Amino acid sequence: DPDGVITAAFPRTPAEYAAGGRIWEFERQLLERLRSHPGVVSAAATSALPFRSQLNFP
Repeated sequence: DPDGVITAAFPRTPAEYAAGGRIWEFERQLLERLRSHPGVVSAAATSALPFRSQLNFP
């Protein structure tokens, strides 16, 4: 059920994938902060959203 679901895109360049440690740390911190907000039931990250016309692989 997509009711109440919020999505956001953070485009990444190939160079940013190569420097993966910083990217993954940013993602980890972002998810941790989102999960700490009252009312947030779940927060996750993915490389592609369902029903989207493209995949976001480097």
